[in-house]
Amino acid sequence: MNTVPSTPDITPPPESLDPFWEVVKRMPRYLRLAMALIRDERTPMPAKVALTVGGVYTISPIDAIPGFIPVAGQLDDLLVLLFALREALIFCPPALADEHLTRLNLKEPGVDADIKTTLRTAQWVAVKTFKAVSRFAVWQGKQLFEVSKRTALALEDRWRSPRTPELPGPN
Repeated sequence: MNTVPSTPDITPPPESLDPFWEVVKRMPRYLRLAMALIRDERTPMPAKVALTVGGVYTISPIDAIPGFIPVAGQLDDLLVLLFALREALIFCPPALADEHLTRLNLKEPGVDADIKTTLRTAQWVAVKTFKAVSRFAVWQGKQLFEVSKRTALALEDRWRSPRTPELPGPN
């Protein structure tokens, strides 16, 4: 028996989506962090610019992945916000960043860990979506093949059927 081995997944599915939901639950604190950094006069201008650009991208209707696309549209906005926060924290003096992170209880697991969790979830969603679209395309291809086969057979039957002689018209 000739069997074709199945292709391995590009990424293993997350054990559960619980870590991702924890990131989502931290988002209000991340937004408070962004606002606190923007309002703090000790925050360097490049950090404020990074936060502003990330915020504008998130609320803008023009995105790499539009918000009306379920899940993917929200994941890209979440990633942009997390990357903007990480960049802002890099531009800040370490003492200032630690002060705000500690006050909002965001030191653990940290922005980098949340970015990694969100990226892994986005990759898992992309693989699942690609597989679902592939299955749908194959199914539609089979349906189209069956319709075209029936049409071809009907045309062949019509072509091969005996033709009635043409009657002369009134002239």
